[in-house]
Amino acid sequence: MKLTSLEIHGFKSFADRTKLQFDQGITGIVGPNGCGKSNVIDAIRWVLGEQKTRNLRSDKMENVIFNGTDKRKRAGLAEVTMTLDNDRNVLPEHYSTISITRRLHRDGESEYLLNSVPCRLKDITSLLLDTGIGSDSYSIIELGMVEDLLTDKNNARRELFEEAAGISKYKVRKKETLHKLDETQTSLTRVEDLLAEIEKNLKLLERQAKRAEQYLHVKADYKLASSRMALVKTQALAANHQLQLSLEEQVSDQITQLSATLAQGEAGTEQLHLRVAEVEARLQHAQGELDAHRQIISQLESAHGLRNERIRYLLQRQEQLNTLLAEGQLQRTQLADARTRTDAELLAAQAELEAHVARAEAAQVALDEARQAQQAVAEQVRLAAEALRELEQRQQAAHRDGERRQGQRQSLEAELHRGQAERDTRAQ
Repeated sequence: MKLTSLEIHGFKSFADRTKLQFDQGITGIVGPNGCGKSNVIDAIRWVLGEQKTRNLRSDKMENVIFNGTDKRKRAGLAEVTMTLDNDRNVLPEHYSTISITRRLHRDGESEYLLNSVPCRLKDITSLLLDTGIGSDSYSIIELGMVEDLLTDKNNARRELFEEAAGISKYKVRKKETLHKLDETQTSLTRVEDLLAEIEKNLKLLERQAKRAEQYLHVKADYKLASSRMALVKTQALAANHQLQLSLEEQVSDQITQLSATLAQGEAGTEQLHLRVAEVEARLQHAQGELDAHRQIISQLESAHGLRNERIRYLLQRQEQLNTLLAEGQLQRTQLADARTRTDAELLAAQAELEAHVARAEAAQVALDEARQAQQAVAEQVRLAAEALRELEQRQQAAHRDGERRQGQRQSLEAELHRGQAERDTRAQ
């Protein structure tokens, strides 16, 4: 795989669209100081996804866009397109030619394209991870990196060997897998905390449900006792009412009898008056009979007074009975009001019980969902562990492959030394 062309537009000193064609036999770019040779390297590093402005010799990413001159206005975006030829099938076969494009606008919007198709930087990095091509790979080595390799600063030499051996790809995947495992462990911890909280709330709801059930039992007992008491009082009031009705009937009968007696007495009085008249007519003839009749009249008047006293007593008794009847009706009304309040309290208690039951059901559903989520997380942890084991096996195989390549390299170096010695001999 080799670089075939590099198209730059609006990047640093390249104000116009410039296309560098790397045909067969071109091994370098030569030019005077300040012509933009370093900007070509920066463009290659930038299109491969470089994010550190220090490596691009700038203070901020916006400075890579052409800032303009006295005679030209500044550019609105920077665009670099690098084309690679996959002649050795380092990448999958359907990538015969690879075109990588990066654009950066003045407003900070950035985009990547792979063969003119929008993609992510991660897609480009993953595609080129094992090829030695990258913004920080050994395919781009500057003077500072040579010094770092010679002094082995920050294990630069080890990183270079790992990149050349193809191990860095597995290290990146291992790092991503470990990061996913950490996130999974964090999620599992959160799920356990949620389960503990849900169990705590569930116990509280169970206690509340038991209290509500006890309340309902007590309420039912209270309702039954109240109903029985109301029934007893109602029966007593009904019996008292029947008694009052019978007393009223008796008083009415007595009043009727007294009225009849009074009418009879009045009729008798009239007869007596007639007889008195007859006696007065016969006064001169029967004075003795007159005295006898006067005594009879006196007796009748006394009886008439007794009858009047009896009537007044019966009228007072009737008023007392009417008062008792009014009190009984008042008590009956109070019992009806108490029964209405009891029914309302019962309906409120039933509504509160239904609310507690609904909350308990919702808590049970949440508990089931949390358990399902825990099972899913456990399955993800198991799959991640299997992926980690597979990565470790691949790393071991890559390590063995690196050792084999190291042996081949030593053999080639020995053969090179022998060839150089033979060439020196022939030259002599």
